[in-house]
This record gives sequence, structure tokens and C-alpha cells, in this order.
Amino acid sequence: MEGKGSTIEWKPWLLRVLVPLLCAGFAGPASAIFLMALDGLSTLRLAHPPLVFFMPFAGLLTYVIYHRLDSDLKKGNNLIIIQTLRPSKPISWWMAPAILITTLLAQVGGASVGREGTAVQMSAALNDLWTKVLQLKEKQRSELLICATSAGFASVFGTPWAGCIFSIEVLAQGKYRWQSFLPSLLAAYTAHGIASLFPIPHAEYSLHTAFASTPSSLFSLLLLGILFGLLAGFYVALGKHITTAWTHVPLPEYWRPVLVGSLLAFLFFTTEASVWAGLGLSEIKQAFVSQSGWMLPLGKLVFTALCLHSGFKGGEVTPLFFMGATAGSALSGVFALPLDLAAGLGFITVFAAAAKTPLACLAMGLELFGPTHWLPMLVVVVVACIFSGPNSIYASQEKSNRIPFFSFNRVWEKFFRRK
Repeated sequence: MEGKGSTIEWKPWLLRVLVPLLCAGFAGPASAIFLMALDGLSTLRLAHPPLVFFMPFAGLLTYVIYHRLDSDLKKGNNLIIIQTLRPSKPISWWMAPAILITTLLAQVGGASVGREGTAVQMSAALNDLWTKVLQLKEKQRSELLICATSAGFASVFGTPWAGCIFSIEVLAQGKYRWQSFLPSLLAAYTAHGIASLFPIPHAEYSLHTAFASTPSSLFSLLLLGILFGLLAGFYVALGKHITTAWTHVPLPEYWRPVLVGSLLAFLFFTTEASVWAGLGLSEIKQAFVSQSGWMLPLGKLVFTALCLHSGFKGGEVTPLFFMGATAGSALSGVFALPLDLAAGLGFITVFAAAAKTPLACLAMGLELFGPTHWLPMLVVVVVACIFSGPNSIYASQEKSNRIPFFSFNRVWEKFFRRK
């Protein structure tokens, strides 16, 4: 380095190895610590049901924390997508402790939020510090954020291939950045390996029933895919409507999580609605072994949309797993499909349709359930993405980001719309 203001001249191949390893070094331990804290607090809440009355206070504290920080941090995962696509300014490292604390606060009270957003945001915020240290250029910083997203996703779910592809696919913008595939994969596997050193056993799911490929079973898969797609589309639309509805309520913004938290706390404590509190991991596991009730996925859909679009912080993927697995379990009898298969298909498909990440979710299905059921997974995921509409849980995904043939609106306009 020569003189003030000069930049470090890195060998491209060295950066493509160094950056993923650095990202994994932050993401793996951060996700592990988060998961251990999350498990402890979830256990505490289940042991002490009155803790649900902490939910409105958790919502108020969340508002206070984010109100005092950079307003861009409220965008969460959308900020990471924006900065990866169009780098403009560093992501404040405050995003990491803010999302960690507010997610844990939400889980103490039983708010229906997930965990992937927390892991990804912590990883991106912490690893963006390397941009200045390594003096990265815009394209190099974009790749760093892709690796950070991959590492965070992979370490929190234990699915490195899905994490790698998700980080690329969520930024598709009409084309995939496959040049970032190997660094992203290295970051994912390294972060997963580091996280595995901690006592955080990931939930294991298995499909024991073979799929018989017959015309009737394939037709059932098509119908199942349509319903999963509509469920995902309804969830995304409901979230947007809730956000819009709040703008017409003449109350300060901090009242939103307080009111919603108070309502949910009352419902969770006085009724059987507590089944929808928190992550709902036990209900997801149960969906694979016994048929779920019809209200399970619908209740989770409503409560998750209410929480996340009223000011609580966390992820959306685990609630989408809940919706999908329980919906598939409930529909298994209707379509004469094996219970565990229908639950597994829903598990990956509703998330795929809501996030517009079909390849990542197919990879997740293969990692979690093995390659035996690749055909039903492929059919249901593709159909669901078509019928879920063009919108995504990630608002910063421009419509040009979407894979054209996975947009129901485009299919409708091409084949059905009157000229």
C-alpha cells in the first residue's frame, strides 16, 4: 500500500477464498449463540405461560431500539438485498445486536416470528465490517454480502446447499450470479461446520413413505401445489394489507406492537391459541406423524403476518415451514397422499413460493429428506411458485428479479387476458 488513500491490491482468487472464510468465521458462532439463547428462552416461556404478557413490552422495547438507530435498519433483509444489488453505504454493525435482542425479546413473549432473518442480518452486518478493512470494491462487497447471507442461512438451518443457492437466487434479478456460487458454497459449508461445533442439534425430518408415480398421484401433486401457492400468496398479500391498514390508524407507531402484543397475549393465555406462539417447532415435527387440523396453518399465517407487520422483529421462514408442513399434513387425507410426504412437501414449498426461491428450497428438500422424493418436490414447488403470484416476502425484490415463468400474473396475461 503506497501513500494515503491508496487501496490494497488483492489477488482475485485470494479474495474469493478469504472472504467466504471470514464470513463463516463471524456467521457460524453468531448463529450458534443465537440458537442456544433462542432454545433457552423458548423453553423458559413454555415452562411459564404467563410470560406471554411480556409481549406488548417486547414490542415497545423493539420500537425504542430501532427508533434510536439508523432508520434503514428497519428494512432488515430487504436492506441486505438492496445493498447487494446496488451498493451505496455500509450496513451499520448495530443491526447485529439490534436484531438479536429484539428477536429474543419477541420469543420471550411468544410472538409468532422466525429466526432466519436474525441469522442473516447478524451475518451481513458483522461481515460488512470487512469491506473497509479489506478495502473492497463494489462488486467484491456484493459478493461478500452474498457469502454472508449464505453463511447465516446455512448455519441457522444446517442446510449449506440451500444457504448457498438461496443467497444467489434471492438476488436473481432475471439472471443468477453463478460466478459467486463457489465462494457462497465455501462460506455456507464453513459456517455450518463451525456452528456444528456448538451444542445446537438441528431438527431432523425424514420421509419414510415411498411415492408411487401414477397419473392420479401426479394430479394430486398439481392440486397440492396450487393450494400451497395460493397459501403463500395470501400470506404475502395479507402482510402488505396490514402494513397499509396501519397507516390509516391515527395512533403513534409504537402503539402497533403494543396493541397486537396485548391482543395475542390475551388469546395465547386464555385460549388454545398458544399453539401458534413462538417458533412452533413441536407442531412442525408433529405434522409429520399425525394429521394436523385445518386451522393450524391459517392461524399461524394470520398471527405471523400481524406480528411482523406491526413492529416485531424476527424471520419468516420458520413460520412458513409451520404453515406448509401443517397444511400438507391436513391435506394429506384429501389427496390420498402419504402423511409425511405431504407435510414435507408443504414444508419446503410454501417458503419457496413466498420467497420466490424454488431452487434453494429444492436443495433444502434434498438435504433434509434425501433424493428419493425429488420428483414430487419438483412438481409441487414449480406449480406453487406459478400460482403464488409475483409478490414476495422480500419487498426489495423488484418485479424484474422474479423468474418470469414462476409468476402467475405473467402466465395469466400471456394465456388468459383479453387483448
